[in-house]
Amino acid sequence: MVHLLDPTIADGVEAELRRIEEAREALLKDGRDAMLAIRRAIASVHAGDEGRAKEKLEEAERILRSMRSRAESDLLKYVLPVESEYVEANVFHDVAFDRAIRGVVELGVDPRSYVLGVLDAIGECRRLIYDRVRAGNLEEAGRILQVADDAYSKVAHMAIYDRSAAGIKRKVDVAKMVLDDAVKVLTEASIKCR
Repeated sequence: MVHLLDPTIADGVEAELRRIEEAREALLKDGRDAMLAIRRAIASVHAGDEGRAKEKLEEAERILRSMRSRAESDLLKYVLPVESEYVEANVFHDVAFDRAIRGVVELGVDPRSYVLGVLDAIGECRRLIYDRVRAGNLEEAGRILQVADDAYSKVAHMAIYDRSAAGIKRKVDVAKMVLDDAVKVLTEASIKCR
């Protein structure tokens, strides 16, 4: 006797795959919306507009909260990169406006996203250091460099977790080059001012 696949089983599998695909598409759309808000927050920080930056960070947080609540374990991979960018924007905001850098619990993010975001924020800090140097505000540039360097020193050793937090080793290496470059620019500017 030949046993055929029951059509209700195939229909059930297809319905589940459709549900997963729809959830994935919704997460991708929300991720794009969150990224847009995050990019606008970073641009607002560079422009010195703390109010607008906070507004955009709150918008991104609302979207991320919704994404996290809907993402099942197999779809979490669509949330983590957005969280990392969210951390980057928040850390950059905190450094730029001389606030205490918020942690994993305060931001409500995965530890992997947190460390990757902290490392990425160092690149934004470099740009801010350059802006302060061009404006002749070497003291503020030095403060930003000190905070960025401190953040780096506290997470650089975590490069050993590259298998758990994919890309962390590369980001540690890039952050080190970024900091070295910022030190060079600030040192040259300080020498010229003397």
